[in-house]
Amino acid sequence: MLVNRYDLFINLFRKELKIRYMGSWLGVIWSLLPPTLFAIFYTFLFTYILPLKDRANPLLVVTGYLHWYFFAQVVSQGCDILISNSWLMKKVDIPKIFINISTFCVTFFFWVLIIFFYLLYIFFNFGFSLFVIYYLLFVVLYVSFCFSISVILSFLYVSFRDLRYITDVLLQALFWLSPVVYNWRSVPELFSNFYYFNPVAIFIVIFQEMLTSSAPFDKPIYFILAIGYTILVGLIAYFIYQTKKDTVVEVI
Repeated sequence: MLVNRYDLFINLFRKELKIRYMGSWLGVIWSLLPPTLFAIFYTFLFTYILPLKDRANPLLVVTGYLHWYFFAQVVSQGCDILISNSWLMKKVDIPKIFINISTFCVTFFFWVLIIFFYLLYIFFNFGFSLFVIYYLLFVVLYVSFCFSISVILSFLYVSFRDLRYITDVLLQALFWLSPVVYNWRSVPELFSNFYYFNPVAIFIVIFQEMLTSSAPFDKPIYFILAIGYTILVGLIAYFIYQTKKDTVVEVI
């Protein structure tokens, strides 16, 4: 049974990869190109055109953007996961979560490649830090959080088609409500307190501090909130999946 499910996952992964880049000249390069170009652009912008006093600041922006990019990709694709695979679910009785996992893993795979090369750049320029170990632990939490969001969106969108437009608006708002292209420490405390209610901002701040700062992070509450939001969203995703998995094909 486990072997059969592994083969099923691999086939779904290959199908998603093939469909996503069908007819494209550059193919999978398109998954690596946008975040790489933006990272180069932001580094050049804040190093030469709008130079910042703190050498880590350009890295802070790039770190924020690369992690935001993964969340934005997952959310943008989340609504279409089940709808675009409705023909498959009607023909073959497969666990619906496998479709979510295979689609998510394609996005995750290319993001990991980008992060890997980015970490190499940081190591060669700033040296190795023990914070990287903690960083990897919180990456696991962040990936789990993003996957749960993807599951929630994919199953809710089947019954509520306006969700796509809502997520598009919220995604644009979250970009500016999260410290993606600005230093979170420059935000007045009155407004930075709202980060407590923004799990994306919490994760981005954690990643920025771990990868660009040599000083201990002075907001331990962010660690607790990151874990709490991951568990909460995971439970919501599990509840929605268990509630809708048996009826989703009929609704589609």
